[in-house]
Amino acid sequence: MFRISNIVFLAAVLTVAAPAGAQQANEWDAEAVEKAIKGAKRYLWSQWSKGHWKPYNKGNDPNFYKGGMTSLCTYALLAAGESHQELRMKKTLKWLAEVEMESTYARAFRANVWGLLGRESVYYRCLKKDVKWLVEAMDSAGTYTYTKGNRGSARKYVHNSYDHSNSQIAVLGVWAGKKNGIEPPKGYWKTVERHWKGDQNPLDGGWGYRKSHRAGSYDSMTAAGLATMFICFDANHSKKFVKCRANTDNKSIVRGLAWMDKNFKATGGSHTYYTFYGYERVGLAGGYKYFGKKDWYKMCASYLLKRQGADGHWGGGRSSLVDTSFALLFLARGQHPVLFNKLKYPGSWNCRPRDLANLTRWITRKFEKQVNWQI
Repeated sequence: MFRISNIVFLAAVLTVAAPAGAQQANEWDAEAVEKAIKGAKRYLWSQWSKGHWKPYNKGNDPNFYKGGMTSLCTYALLAAGESHQELRMKKTLKWLAEVEMESTYARAFRANVWGLLGRESVYYRCLKKDVKWLVEAMDSAGTYTYTKGNRGSARKYVHNSYDHSNSQIAVLGVWAGKKNGIEPPKGYWKTVERHWKGDQNPLDGGWGYRKSHRAGSYDSMTAAGLATMFICFDANHSKKFVKCRANTDNKSIVRGLAWMDKNFKATGGSHTYYTFYGYERVGLAGGYKYFGKKDWYKMCASYLLKRQGADGHWGGGRSSLVDTSFALLFLARGQHPVLFNKLKYPGSWNCRPRDLANLTRWITRKFEKQVNWQI
């Protein structure tokens, strides 16, 4: 019976995957998106040299983000379908495995690289090492800053205060380990969830850079909060859904989605591409095709297609590699075929809120074919 089920699932995946472009042709030009993805890959490789990409320097310290740019570019390329067996990629992975990192961002993105390679990879031990580092870097309140501790060249970047950007990226690194069988210590996910609930804006349901930050709630940090809450929801509350109990929606997620429904916009800004990456993770984690009545992928993809440079890059100056990587992550993830639709209707429609999230994750892992679901 198990084998028959596998065959049925595989047939369903292949059936859905084949006509995906045709099904979505009326919403955006899938061919143009694919062309943009190829252009972004070419641009990233054009900036690669001797196994790595040039580091993103902060201030006068060239070593603080060492390995971070290479981790992010590699993560984006692998997520967009580049093979880990490609000669340049093999050289890059070897370089990444050997470099020491001080930055939370760098460690977390590298953990996501190892996470994409899976538990059968020769780099699985590296994933364990990075997850351990990230777990130890979290403070007792469930938050992160730029580095682990207060040492060496990283000292001037430790502000004795957390921020939600470092915190969300670090959690993504630990989650990459969890998806590959590396569980953090007991209580980790509850501590993280408690912090993000406590820092949610009581007035509008969004999140800011930190609770005391003068800017209040805004798009990139609200996306960070929602994505983190979805991860914690799965980690902390999955057992409650087995008996199909009603009213299991997480109040923090409901309020955060309401903020997104009201405030979502696919326009430019100082952190546009980073924000789009956040939208993508919320949309796919929650299954939401729309924020309010706005098709988030269609609108953001249209924005990106109009602004890509002739050489395949987005952004400008020293941020081009970062912006292009985030844009590539966004476009590539949105192209995965939708295997299931879940209907939202009046009444108790969501008694098992993570059913299709878990099922599509299992199918992706079982058949090595990335698939999505949507509400």
